[in-house]
Amino acid sequence: HALRALAPEAEFMAVVKADAYGHGAVEVSHALAAEGCRHFGVATLGEAKELRAAGLEESIYLMGGFFAQEAPELVELDIVPFVGDAAALRVLDLAAAGTSGFPIHLKVDTGAARLGVTGEQLPAAIEAAAAAAAVFTATTLMFARGWIGAAMSSWSPPPSFFSARLRPRPFFSSWRSRVAFSPW
Repeated sequence: HALRALAPEAEFMAVVKADAYGHGAVEVSHALAAEGCRHFGVATLGEAKELRAAGLEESIYLMGGFFAQEAPELVELDIVPFVGDAAALRVLDLAAAGTSGFPIHLKVDTGAARLGVTGEQLPAAIEAAAAAAAVFTATTLMFARGWIGAAMSSWSPPPSFFSARLRPRPFFSSWRSRVAFSPW
């Protein structure tokens, strides 16, 4: 409720990996869904399958990687994988043959040297997604420093990012924060 009061139009993702950090992923997910949460993040396909088996119908995002042989199950269960390289797109495209497409969450690394496509790889990743049956749900940007708000406000996606095939749905409509200082 407190987050909703601060950002009434924002979408939130509850990360419930590792059994919701020991609190019970199924129970926590259902409780949060009852409060209006529509997005849940997990680390493994097994965690995603557990939530689907428990009747969770909201969007489930696979934040960790996946093996090629798991791609058909991701498509079948409507699990949204974080995609950080074009090779994963090809595997998902094959798994989604004959469907209306598959959702992805493009993970972009802008300097933190973690998972995700780099700025140099971004145009090729977008083109690969456009050539596949991918439908963007959102983009995760990993920044090297804590200047997320400033970096987000200055990041301009290329025009092809907003083509008819690629429909981004960002989680945040704007970045606002209060600056607080502590003497400790």
